[in-house]
Amino acid sequence: SAEEVVRRARFIDQAFPFRGGYGYSNIMFIAAGEIIPAVTGKSWTEYVKETILDPIGMHRTVLSTRQLQGLDNVATPHGLHRGKLVAFPWQNWDAMAAAGGIISSVSDMSRWLLLQLGRGQLDGRRIFSEEAAHEMWSLHTPQPVTRAAEQRTPSTHFRGYGLGWVLNDYLGRKIISHGGGYDGMFSRTVLVPEENLGIVVLTNGMTSLATAITNRILDTYLGGQPRDWAAEMLTQQRAADRRFAERIEKAITPTARGTKPSLPLQAYTGTYFDPFYGEATVTLENGRLVFRMLPNPELVADLTHLQYETFVIEWRRRWPWFDRGTLSFVLDATGTPTRIELNVPNDDFWFHELDFRRTEQRANAR
Repeated sequence: SAEEVVRRARFIDQAFPFRGGYGYSNIMFIAAGEIIPAVTGKSWTEYVKETILDPIGMHRTVLSTRQLQGLDNVATPHGLHRGKLVAFPWQNWDAMAAAGGIISSVSDMSRWLLLQLGRGQLDGRRIFSEEAAHEMWSLHTPQPVTRAAEQRTPSTHFRGYGLGWVLNDYLGRKIISHGGGYDGMFSRTVLVPEENLGIVVLTNGMTSLATAITNRILDTYLGGQPRDWAAEMLTQQRAADRRFAERIEKAITPTARGTKPSLPLQAYTGTYFDPFYGEATVTLENGRLVFRMLPNPELVADLTHLQYETFVIEWRRRWPWFDRGTLSFVLDATGTPTRIELNVPNDDFWFHELDFRRTEQRANAR
């Protein structure tokens, strides 16, 4: 039943509390999404479409990048790559659709906001109960208001997480919100129930623009002092971009000159396994090493020697969340490569947590 789905999802939400980062919230949403087929016998896609999207008229909303085929008026993801704004291809997220697989429009999202502000009812049809709305908007996981946050928004006295919603107060009103982050797309959804106000901003870039716009609208509606949120956040964004570029440059800058690998390149080839991610291979192709993270066939990189047993990673495809980094081979007492360590600076995919151990000594060459 729908009640059982909600009950189990509530447990997941509390078992994996939101800690302010995409990693924790994604775990929560992915786990909650797995409950739907277990309880209803329907896939997450079928359930969401039949239970929410179709009944409230979100007919232009799709649940997979595969459904974009043949559609017109579709935005293209964008982001920075080595200081330049570039377009990125749509990345398929079917494996984690419950954490961010919904692709929508302002018109359709307006229907979703009306449903929320109607406490589960839209056009005379009830989709979820008022009690469910109240519980979603109630504080379940408190979060601290930092000194920096106090200075930035002095009228905010509490922050926390409800069920799928970020909660805080601002200018004397309760604010219910959530951001969306995808490869080359950022969005923001904000509700102010006391004012019957809903805001959605969808962008095809990876900046704080959506937050700047929603903050400006909140100030206008709630009587806040005029403030140039766009200028403030642009300054912060540029500083963050500089720090990110510096992290990459530090990672790929050698600390020793004139070194060379201890072994012939072919000796580093083989299959490496991480119990969390799966298999990766290192092969010798046309005289250079190539690294492949097999579960994602697009994670392929050419390796260029940096120093000792460390190589610079050059991904064959551009990625919006990360760029160059390093791969280091760790040798055992006999001088045999036994594992690899990755250093790819970014704040999304934590390469450094992967522990790839060599599974076989057979050299692969082409």
